[in-house]
Amino acid sequence: MKILILEALKIIIPIFFMITSYLGFTQNGPAGVGSTDGTSTLKFWIDPNLGVSVDQNKVNSVTDLSGNSCNFSSSGTNRPSLVIGGINNQNHFEFDNSTFQKLNLNKNTGVGNYQSRSLLYVFKFTKEQQDLNLFGYDNRHYIDYGTRGSSNGGVTTKERIVIRNGWNMPKSNEGSVKKDIWHIGTAIYRRGSGGAARNYFYNNGSLVLSINKYHYFSWGVGTSFDIGAANDNGNSFHGSLGEVIFFNTNINNAKRILLENYLAGKYGLLLDANDVYTQDNTVNGDYDHDIAGICRIASNNLHNDAQGTGILRINNPSGLGDDEFLMWGHDNGLMQASERSDVPTGVPGRLGRVWRVSEVNSQNTPVDVGSIDMLWDLSNLGTITATDLRLLIDTDNDGVFSDETPITGASSMGNGIYKFAGITDIQNNVRFTLATMNLQQTALPINLIDFQANINEDLTINILWQTASETNNDFFTIERSDDASNWEKIKNIDGAGNHSGILDYQYKDKHPIWGNSYYRLRQTDFDGKYTYSPIKSINLEKSQLIPSVINIYPNPTFDNIYVDGNGTILKNMHIYNLLGKDITSLVNRTEENSSKWIIDLSKLTKGIYFIKIDNESHTIHKN
Repeated sequence: MKILILEALKIIIPIFFMITSYLGFTQNGPAGVGSTDGTSTLKFWIDPNLGVSVDQNKVNSVTDLSGNSCNFSSSGTNRPSLVIGGINNQNHFEFDNSTFQKLNLNKNTGVGNYQSRSLLYVFKFTKEQQDLNLFGYDNRHYIDYGTRGSSNGGVTTKERIVIRNGWNMPKSNEGSVKKDIWHIGTAIYRRGSGGAARNYFYNNGSLVLSINKYHYFSWGVGTSFDIGAANDNGNSFHGSLGEVIFFNTNINNAKRILLENYLAGKYGLLLDANDVYTQDNTVNGDYDHDIAGICRIASNNLHNDAQGTGILRINNPSGLGDDEFLMWGHDNGLMQASERSDVPTGVPGRLGRVWRVSEVNSQNTPVDVGSIDMLWDLSNLGTITATDLRLLIDTDNDGVFSDETPITGASSMGNGIYKFAGITDIQNNVRFTLATMNLQQTALPINLIDFQANINEDLTINILWQTASETNNDFFTIERSDDASNWEKIKNIDGAGNHSGILDYQYKDKHPIWGNSYYRLRQTDFDGKYTYSPIKSINLEKSQLIPSVINIYPNPTFDNIYVDGNGTILKNMHIYNLLGKDITSLVNRTEENSSKWIIDLSKLTKGIYFIKIDNESHTIHKN
């Protein structure tokens, strides 16, 4: 059995679909810009959701996803924190400038000296201070945020951008980059002829700063690159940081806009200009996973082949015109042919995952980029027969696939890649997915449907998972960690071997780790091969303890009594008189909170009563 998770594993292990492309190299970098094999202009890419090693929530290292091994590290008290799911269910780094927290690229990792470069990042600064150093190299500032004094235009209250290239320090009094608000920053440095250069800074897709300055960006072996603090001074960055993407070239506007829309969709942010992907909005269904796209600004400013971090690659548009964009993402549904009802007649099943597209211009008016080729990387989905595959497109945009005509004609390109060529039915807002005509021969399986770790009221951890089918499944291993890096086995659970149909599994960890902890599931086949589930995080604090001892007061009472205890137990409370008759319905009970109830005994006559809670009987005197 294989548990195949197409979403990248949280915290530690980045998984990318590295495929052999047809007709050239695969654009599987962010938004489908650049590649992750180290051969493109994408030179480093860090994502707080992937490849992060932590110790007690403090970052030890961050893996570069570009394929260039530009890995970052932090140490001692200078380590930023990792915040889980802090923005649109995405992780981010947290920097506190009081201890000069930073991520540092090893000085022995040089990837070239760049006269042009592009940097995109998601950030929020939370402290007003002159020159908050977000990025720097060789103890020099590269990009700062903060306030400026009277010597810089007399403005002392606005937040502003400070871009420093070596000793040149152009500044802006622009106040659009506000404190305590998440932003998408884009800094592009374009080297021109004769030594001329221009810095462009975009905030949420809108150009806010353009400066003619030149300084050679020398970042080679022996040169440090810091995120969070250019040096150990009081001007270190104070705030939050999400994804960071660096290119060793001045990317064109086509790629910039695609990348900004990718970051906006993933992190749930709004763009001020060129917001061309709207399927990430809640009203449209939150299709904000594995966003990628193609577009054309002009004949010499385009990007017409993209895959991104997901399994779908689109290229070869027949009618892509100026100011036209085609972007797509999915709803993170099950990558398994689990949907059996919403399918056309004769189609036994389709993927639970659904994709949706925006096909618009920069004003969000629908356009038509012509026919496209759609290539699907199904290399992790077991045995596939191309003739069994069907492409389903919701052409009438009613959210239903059962009334659509399945599209045939998939061809195998090798290495698990299957192509539907010349597709013309993809239009703005439509949904689409893959289906199979044979659930035995082309099952489109991912067998692990769900994996959860939840805190019980008694502060044990309930671990649950569900499989849709199992093949050669020997056993599961539940693993636990306090840092998402070093794992311990806590229990082996036998698998079902070979089984068709849904199975539920459950285990209770009676001795969990206090504070932050992480759980994952390892599934092992009979031949010893194994795969991992996504990682689930738990925060267990002693303050969450609910009193287990029943406390009833005042006793005796004239009217109300208060009962403290475990919330679940109190729900089963009953009141009896001296004759043993249940009189619970005669009194008014109010749940003040999960562990306290108020019982109104004012309507009862004077005497002795009994409150029975979880097989315990307590005597009450009513005056």
